[in-house]
Amino acid sequence: MIVCDEKLVRVPFGNETFVFRGAESHIRRKSRLTIFSSSKVQEYWAKGHHVFLAQISATREDDKPEGKQVKDVPIVQNFPKVFSEKLPGLPPARPIEFQIDQIP
Repeated sequence: MIVCDEKLVRVPFGNETFVFRGAESHIRRKSRLTIFSSSKVQEYWAKGHHVFLAQISATREDDKPEGKQVKDVPIVQNFPKVFSEKLPGLPPARPIEFQIDQIP
């Protein structure tokens, strides 16, 4: 369970529940985020450590970071139907027309 407003993550693991609380820095009151490279995660995993990964993204427009957006690109403004704000869904499944067989 992830509670973003409280910077709280609860992960059930066996008979226990791990609780992680986010820290808040005093500089511009932004949370401290530790980013691990994939090689570092693989290293921890190879040593037998339990690894939990999560990808968190904003779902509300007001939560999204300010910055460059698709609508800011001039050519995109000329084709609003091609570059819509929201995607209608996943593309339909299509048969494979070409395949390269692997040699054992």
